[in-house]
This record gives sequence, structure tokens and C-alpha cells, in this order.
Amino acid sequence: MQLSIVIPVYNVASYLEACLTSVTQYKGPLEIIAVNDGATDDSPAILSRWAAQDHRIRILTRENGGLSAARNTGLEAATGDYIWFVDSDDWIAPQALSILMEAIERQPAQMIAFSHIDYWEATDTYSEAQYLQSIPLCSGREFILQSHFFFTGAWSFLYQRSLFTAQGFRFKEGQLHEDDYLNFSLFGKVTEIYKLPQALYYYRRRPGSIITSTQYENVAKRIRSYLNLIQLLRGITDLDASFLQQKCEAYERNLFGLLEKYLKTSDTPERQLALVQEIKAVLPKRKLTGDAFRHSKWKWLLKLMYNYSSKGYVTLVSWR
Repeated sequence: MQLSIVIPVYNVASYLEACLTSVTQYKGPLEIIAVNDGATDDSPAILSRWAAQDHRIRILTRENGGLSAARNTGLEAATGDYIWFVDSDDWIAPQALSILMEAIERQPAQMIAFSHIDYWEATDTYSEAQYLQSIPLCSGREFILQSHFFFTGAWSFLYQRSLFTAQGFRFKEGQLHEDDYLNFSLFGKVTEIYKLPQALYYYRRRPGSIITSTQYENVAKRIRSYLNLIQLLRGITDLDASFLQQKCEAYERNLFGLLEKYLKTSDTPERQLALVQEIKAVLPKRKLTGDAFRHSKWKWLLKLMYNYSSKGYVTLVSWR
């Protein structure tokens, strides 16, 4: 039973060899699809050198379109029964592929989950294994209810390819937190999923990414992605309602934490107001008075916006 590993590659020359070393250490049948997403550094040369040494590596080259587009390109070319999406700046545990191959043979399923270890590049430190838990075969709905906590990264699941070929699921292009978007679309449809109590993946956390930027373009993209996720969850009817509400509230907290940092920058009041209005169009109107208002995010949002734009202040007041 063949496994396809899809690796999107964009300007990761410093990390790529470590990733390729980790996935090629398994010597059994394997399809490794490296998608060159318009890289401008030495990544293409590294891929070519590795492909010449290992016939299992296949290189696909496309114009730069982002992580989701690169994953979709690899997905469409994959031939394995299962697909593992591995990010090119991360790496997998030494026995990961042997463990997953044995799991597939022992208990096939539409999705197989596992844990990971965080690597903090800035301090060269590792976390403990994250969210170790064994969950027996169940539906996606039950998986969520049984999970103490689960990470939604696409790399933390093995996917049966038929989920994509027969049911048409794809990564949403132009969407940050695209893994969340895919998995929350999938969970209500999946009838067979289980979790292994092992950490099989090393997730590299790098400083200076889009996730930490307060530039308008990056902030706007992240906020729109949170709004898309909130709208997605509102439309889901086959997962637990309280869980969906909790996730919506979590995305909303992240959104407003990001907005708070952005409103403190020296960007123009016009752009700040426009972004606030985008949020207002999606999120429900708030009715807070007294202590509920004094201890809410709305008080400091009003204060922040008042400092920059009287129009923005009026917009927020009418929102509340």
C-alpha cells in the first residue's frame, strides 16, 4: 500500500536537506512529490541533486502560488493510497514512516492522527511531545469530542487519498490557517479516524514570519482568514455545536488580539477604519453595558480607534 509525501518548497534552502534526509531514511516503497513553488534560492538545485540520487523523489515546478496551491498541485499528482503533507522546513521522526505503514496495514482509516514536537529555532530548544493521546477508531465528530486537544496542522494527519479524489476536498487557496479550513471541512464527513499516541513530526517555529508581522498586507490577510474560518464554522451542522462555538470564540480572540497590535502601528486611519469595517460586516453586533463593557475588548478597541480616527470611533460605537 503506497504512501505519497507531498512537500511544498519555496525558498527553504537552509532547511530542505534536513527535511529530505528525514523522509528518505525509510527505504521501502514511497512516493515523494516535491513541489517547487517558484523558489528563487538554491532549493531547486537541492531538489535536483536529491532526485538524481533517489528515484522516489519527483519534482513538480509551478509559478509561486502559496502553500495551499502547492499542496493542491502535489495532491493532484499523487498516486499513493495515503498522503502525508510535510512542510519543507520541518522534518519527521526516524521511525515515523515505519510506524505509519504498520498502522495502515493493521487498521486502515480515512485519517490517522499523531502528535508532534515543537522546535524553537531562535533558542534551539525542543518541546515535550505535544498532545499525546490514543484515540480508537471513530468518526470525525467523536474524534473531536474525545480529544483532550489536537493540532490542526495538515502534517499531523495521514489522509486517505480518496477523501480528495472521491469527495473533492482541496486546500483553500489564498487562505492562511488553511489547515484549519481543510480539517474542519473534513471532520464532519470522516467516519474512520484514530490517533496514535506517538510524536512523529518535528515542527519548526521560526521568527519573522507572516504570523508575527504587523504590516497591513499581512494583518489584513490574517484577519480575513480568521473571518473565513468563522463563517465556515457557522455553516457546519455535522459537528458538536458547543465545540464550534468555542472555536469561533477562539478565532475571534485571535482576530482582536491581532487588530489591537495593528491599531497601535502608524498606519493611516483610513486603512485602519476599512479593516475594522470588514470585521464589522462579519461578526455579530455586540450589546455590552456596564461592567461587561468596562472589562471587554470593546473598551480598548474604542480607545485605540479614537486615537486615530473619529470615523473609526463612531463605527465601533455603532457596532457595540
